[in-house]
Amino acid sequence: MSKPLLVVELSNERNQTEEHNIGASSSEGINLIYDKVSDEYFVFQDNQEPEDLKYELSLFDKFRSIKDYSNAITSISKCIAKYPNYFYLYYKQGFLFKSISSRSIETIRSCKMALFLASRQRNIVWSLLLSGFIFELDNQFKTASEYYENALKLSNEKTLHLQDLYFRIGMIKGDLEDYVSSMDYFYKSLEIQQSTDPTKIFYMGMCYNNIGWCYKQMENDQKSVEFYEKAIQVCNGTASLFYSNKIKALKKLERIDEAIEHCDAAVKVTIDRSSLSSLYAEKAFLYHLKDQRDLASEYFDLAMKYDEKFYFPYLYASVSKLTRLGTSNQNNRQPNESLTILEKGINICDEKIELVQMLVSIYEFLGDTERGEFYSNKLVQLKAGLLQRIS
Repeated sequence: MSKPLLVVELSNERNQTEEHNIGASSSEGINLIYDKVSDEYFVFQDNQEPEDLKYELSLFDKFRSIKDYSNAITSISKCIAKYPNYFYLYYKQGFLFKSISSRSIETIRSCKMALFLASRQRNIVWSLLLSGFIFELDNQFKTASEYYENALKLSNEKTLHLQDLYFRIGMIKGDLEDYVSSMDYFYKSLEIQQSTDPTKIFYMGMCYNNIGWCYKQMENDQKSVEFYEKAIQVCNGTASLFYSNKIKALKKLERIDEAIEHCDAAVKVTIDRSSLSSLYAEKAFLYHLKDQRDLASEYFDLAMKYDEKFYFPYLYASVSKLTRLGTSNQNNRQPNESLTILEKGINICDEKIELVQMLVSIYEFLGDTERGEFYSNKLVQLKAGLLQRIS
C-alpha cells in the first residue's frame, strides 16, 4: 500500500541540506533533499534535473509539437513513473492534456497533483504558478494573472523552470488582449530558455509561434509570418503545429501559392489524422481561391478520408457539387449528391450547424417545404443547445 506524502518538521540543528525519506507514490518512498536557505524540499541534488530526464522532456516537447499525442502521453508517463515526486512533470502532463479536448478532466487532475506536491515541498513560486494555471483553465484570467504576478515577485534566478512562469504570464496577457505585454513575456521566456538549455528547440518554437500569434491579433500579418517562420526553422521544419498558423497568415496576405507549398511541407511531418484532415481541407480551400475546383474537390475528399467528423470538407464538397451542377447545362437535375454529402456529415460530425443550415437553404430553393421545415426545426434545436453550453 502506498504511503501518503508528508512533509517532516525540521529541527533547528539541520545542516544546509539533508536527505529525508518521504513516502510518495511508491511503496519504498523517495528521498527529498531539504535546503535550509530556501526552506524547500528538492527532488534532485542542487535542484538540478538529471540528464536522462532533460532528454525525455525534450522528446516530450517534440511529440507535442508534431501533435503525436500518443507518444507524448507515453513520454511524460515514463518520466512520472521514474520521478513520481517531481511536481513539474504533472504540470507538463496537464499542459499536454489541455491540448486534447477529450482530456479536460485529466488536465485538472494533473494540475492539482502538481500543486499538491509543490505545496508540500514548500515551493511557493510554483505553488502560486500552479494555482494561477488552475484559474486560467477555468477562464478566470484576471485571478490567474494575479497569482502569476505574485509568483514572479517571489522568483529569482534559481527558480526552477523560470521560463515557464514568463510563458504563462505571456499566455494570460494574450487572453486579456494585452498583446504588447504578452510578446514581452514570451521574449523573456525565450531568452531564459536560450541561456539555460538551447537544445530545447521545440519549447523555443512555441515562444516564436506565440509571438507570431500576438502580431496576428494586432493585425500585423507580415510580422506574424516572420515569427511563424522562426518557429518552423528553430525546429528544423519538423513541427507541424507551427505550419498551420503560417498557412493562415499567408492566405490572409493572398500569398496563395506559398500557402499551398507550406501545406505540402506540413503534411510530410504530420502524424495526427485530424491535423492531416485540417491541412488537406486548408489546401482544398486554397485551390478554391485559385478557382481550381477539381483540385479543391479532390483535397476536400481527402480531408474527409482522414477525419470523418470534421464538418468543413462536407460543406465544401456539397457546395462544389452544386457549383458543377449549375454550370453543366443540366439544370433540371436534382442536387442529390450534394444532399447526400450533407446528410452524411450531419450523421457523423460533432459540429453540424453549418451543414444543417446548408440543407435548409437547398430545400427552400427546391421548394420542398416539408424537408425544409424539418431541418429548420433541427437547426433551432442545435443553436439552442449551443447557447446553453456557452452560458
